[in-house]
Amino acid sequence: MGHNKLWMVDSFTTVPFTGNPAGVLLLQRSLDEQQMIAIAREIGASESAFIAAEDLERFRVGIRFFTSTQEVGICTHATIAAFHVLVTEFDAPFGTYEMHSGGGSFSVTVGGQADHPTITLKQPDKGLQHILNTDELCALAEALGCEVEACQEAVVWKATTPRVLVKMSSKTVLNNLQVDRNLLIALGERLASPGFYCYTDDGAESPIAAHTRMFNPGSGIDEDPVTGNAAATLALYQRSVGLIVDGGRAIYAQGEAMGRPGVVAVTVKGPWAYIEGQATTVWAGSLID
Repeated sequence: MGHNKLWMVDSFTTVPFTGNPAGVLLLQRSLDEQQMIAIAREIGASESAFIAAEDLERFRVGIRFFTSTQEVGICTHATIAAFHVLVTEFDAPFGTYEMHSGGGSFSVTVGGQADHPTITLKQPDKGLQHILNTDELCALAEALGCEVEACQEAVVWKATTPRVLVKMSSKTVLNNLQVDRNLLIALGERLASPGFYCYTDDGAESPIAAHTRMFNPGSGIDEDPVTGNAAATLALYQRSVGLIVDGGRAIYAQGEAMGRPGVVAVTVKGPWAYIEGQATTVWAGSLID
């Protein structure tokens, strides 16, 4: 019986030890859910991808995603990490794949260069869910450790997952946020959205559409280095208010406050957001039976 092969991959970057790390396992033998949770906890990344089935000739891949406590339906940076491994280690051909996970079926396109392929994940626009009222903005500011005036606007917008999008008054304020995780968890439960994506508007002249930080303590992630689905959610919202044209592409910078900088490129077109990212392998090994 073969060992399960294991890689640690940094996504949304081509520089090791930056971006968002994810474990990737190619399963040579079956594991139950509790075993995969235990392995994800041992790896220590926010999420790990378990490649359970693959038919590369037919462009079909089955992947399950786990945090240290539970299975999640979809994880963008772990998807990019998994397809990076399939291309760089197993010569998976470029093209568009049908990926099946706990969250359903997703379209993933692989292209670019073989050593650092560009992986694009397609996610739907499900629109505005809620605009935070005055009481909710006050609770948000208290949870983020800033003045109410620093939270210039806040909405809940949904792509695959609802996110609270919070426009901050400046990059300095963004970088100096001091989050009270318990207050943020409580507010996330109140808003039915555990993830808070705080951002700055860097203006039309900047190559970066926004600098961002992602807090998700309600899902066990106090701060995420680089978050693809949150960037997609922000791009869809910014299109709705005229900051991005349909068919436009925006680049979001994240992870600087954590010392793990990375970038996410998002193209919005029609009812879809297309999240682009690259990755780099940091180490590889095998899981001992």
